[in-house]
Amino acid sequence: GEATRDIPVIVLSGRQCHTDEKVRCFQLGADDFLCKPFENEELIARIFALLRRNHKEGEREEGQRFEQVKQLREIIDHRLIEPNFQPLYLVDSTCQLFGLEVLSRPKVEGVFKNPEVLFSTALELGFYYELEMMVWQKALEALKNRAPCQNIFLNCSPYLIENNNFPQVRA
Repeated sequence: GEATRDIPVIVLSGRQCHTDEKVRCFQLGADDFLCKPFENEELIARIFALLRRNHKEGEREEGQRFEQVKQLREIIDHRLIEPNFQPLYLVDSTCQLFGLEVLSRPKVEGVFKNPEVLFSTALELGFYYELEMMVWQKALEALKNRAPCQNIFLNCSPYLIENNNFPQVRA
């Protein structure tokens, strides 16, 4: 499960080991495999090697998360989102303009240039509400300089509605 995902597994076997059994253990998620007889020093060395490897991976992931948080803060603090407006038309004989849907385009390079990656990472790291509110604010500011439109559609995710601050938006 998720709670034990990062715990290294070493299989210790008291039976005669065959390659197919070892391969099967690795396919099931084992990180190492030892057959008896083995020396305690070898087992201890393998344990420390696995712990070192997992520690380095954890540090790398932590560094990546730090960089993502830093980039998200920069996007939010410097309002690096460009609102775009997608026209929505009635599907009837008139094909009349019904309204505008607000779409967000990050004004950054790299992985966060993709709005889907930006918003899913913001959700994962706890910045979704703050990012979405900034996007809405910029969109509403941009609409002041456009011809009036009867209906404006702002994306509203369930994650946004579930946020404790959301009732303040409706007020």
